[in-house]
Amino acid sequence: MDRVVLNNVEAATSGGTNIAKDDLLHLDTLKGGLPDETRVIKLSCNINLTNTRIWEKGPSLAFLLDDSRARAELASQSKSGFYHDLSGNNISAMLEKIGVTLRQSEVIQKKISRKVVVFPAQSFWLAMTDVCLHSTLRGSNVLELIFFVQDQALCSGDLSAPCLLQSFFSSAIKQAAA
Repeated sequence: MDRVVLNNVEAATSGGTNIAKDDLLHLDTLKGGLPDETRVIKLSCNINLTNTRIWEKGPSLAFLLDDSRARAELASQSKSGFYHDLSGNNISAMLEKIGVTLRQSEVIQKKISRKVVVFPAQSFWLAMTDVCLHSTLRGSNVLELIFFVQDQALCSGDLSAPCLLQSFFSSAIKQAAA
């Protein structure tokens, strides 16, 4: 286990700047704390004795990169060199910047399909939140155990954020350089 988070604030009324709130669709990028070739697996427990926790689940990162509207939104950012950092193609930096783009994008927040998922009181769920768009609409008292898992330990390493981003941005970076 790499991190433990106890969140006892009601999601629907939590403060903070709009861009930082969890009620926007987002990926967990962990602000640069994600080592390259590592996946984020989050085990969450609704420890509230009576109330449900409500999420909206968006598409996976793989599906999002295939959606023409989202693809255009992300590609427009890559033309300006937005996803590059001083060390070249740092996947963690790209993922963090994509996280900001996703939260700020009206296309992603208003037009991408999603479904509501209800987690009953005292329930558990497991999600790969680095490639699964999600938002928290309601609920308090959640305990989250966050694990960092190496890509090669998983059956579907080709669906990891680093692999998907490398594929997507290698073509976008080549087009921008041309």
